[in-house]
Amino acid sequence: SPLDLVGRPTSVRKMSQPEEPIPISMISPMADRLAFLPRSLQQYAAGNVSRSTLLTRLLPLSFITLFITLFIAAQQFPEEYDWRRRVISHLISPRHNPEGYLLPSIGLAVAALLSLPVAGYIEQRLHGVAPKLSRWVGLGLGLGIFLMVTVPLPFNVDSMPSAFHWVHEALARTAAVAIIGGMICCCLCGLKDRLRGRQTLNLAMVATWTSLTAIPFVFGILAGILKICRNA
Repeated sequence: SPLDLVGRPTSVRKMSQPEEPIPISMISPMADRLAFLPRSLQQYAAGNVSRSTLLTRLLPLSFITLFITLFIAAQQFPEEYDWRRRVISHLISPRHNPEGYLLPSIGLAVAALLSLPVAGYIEQRLHGVAPKLSRWVGLGLGLGIFLMVTVPLPFNVDSMPSAFHWVHEALARTAAVAIIGGMICCCLCGLKDRLRGRQTLNLAMVATWTSLTAIPFVFGILAGILKICRNA
């Protein structure tokens, strides 16, 4: 997996990655940005977790929590929910899904909290490849995942002032932009490593990162152009 491959040390490529996390103060550039948190939360949010914990516990539990709660919410939707045409925001919206919005809202927040260490974990392991870019990776992914925790907040209920109804969409869009920005920085780190000839990162992993980031981005631009041309 990409996280598994990233875990290789940059100094000695063939040396296996230690299973237990290294003390956060020694390797985590994100630690300074989280100094206001208690020590235990600081370690968790900065990605100071073992590889097995991340890959076999936190991420699987995050995906299971998210998709199970979304599936239950779709069954409680007032009308037949079409996954192809409706956005997920409708499932966590008190206005569109008044009887079933609470469970997926909690599920989305919990899933985001469980995946929060991913940002710091990747930043730590890209720091030796590109120190400056790795900071942007951690900042982009960390900010995006953190904002996903706030997206389910019911800003669009009728009891809220109309001036706050746009907050939900603004948070969701900002989270998406931040995560995409972090992914682009990951790709740049991989390309920089390959172009410099160091080959610290696995070629297949760099190709996977780049394709997963570039293909949706290119198709999104093409879809936007086609929509503009059709409405012109």
